[in-house]
Order: sequence, then C-alpha cells, then structure tokens
Amino acid sequence: MGLLDAAESILRANTWDFERMPDGGAIGTVIEGPPRYALVVAADDERELITCFAVLTEPVAEEHRDEVLRLLNRANHGIEVVSFEMDEADGEVRARATVPVYGEPLVETHLVVVLSETIFHAARVFPQVTTLGS
Repeated sequence: MGLLDAAESILRANTWDFERMPDGGAIGTVIEGPPRYALVVAADDERELITCFAVLTEPVAEEHRDEVLRLLNRANHGIEVVSFEMDEADGEVRARATVPVYGEPLVETHLVVVLSETIFHAARVFPQVTTLGS
C-alpha cells in the first residue's frame, strides 16, 4: 500500500470526509471557513513524504500581492512545521506542511501533525490574507 492509500485509510477510519483528486495523486476536501480553502494531502512514495496543503479558493488580487507577500513573510517567521507561500503569477496562497516517514509505515501521528499544524496556521493567517488581498 502506498502512502496516499495509507493516508486515505487513516482519514476514513477517523471519519474525515476526503475525496481522491481527479488525477489520483492526492486526496482533499473543502473547508468552508471563512475563509473557504481546500485541504489537500499528497504523498511522495519515492521520497517518503506526506505533505498537507491548505489552499485559499480565492486568489489574491494582483494589486495586493506585494502586501500579502510581506504578510506571509512575517507569518512564516518562527513557524517550524508549516510555511506559507503565494504564486505571484496567479495569486494562489497556500500553507504547506511536510513530514518524512523514511522507511516506516505511515501512522496516524504523522498525519495528525501535518493536518493539525496546517489547519491551525491556516486559521490564523488566511483571514488576514483575505482581508488584505480582496
């Protein structure tokens, strides 16, 4: 069983409602917020990594991107597990947390760390992004 299958099994066992993405390479759900964002879990079996992304569903308006980049830079300071990033081309803002499993089977703790850290920090920063970026 691959890491993504293992992650999906753990989430379903804990009654999380995630769906496979159309390309099959990740699983995700939508958090209605506010603000609304997609919560996605991806796995890289070759590199033995589980990554969780929280992606705002509304991009940052072009005229506010510099201001939001400064906010994300400040938000990243002192955070060890999650990092915030913005695609300057389209204004997509995301939080990302990755945990290596390095030859061990995926256990619930790995997934809880990336999910809880991503959700916690997204809830802290995304409202500020939407206020600045709209």
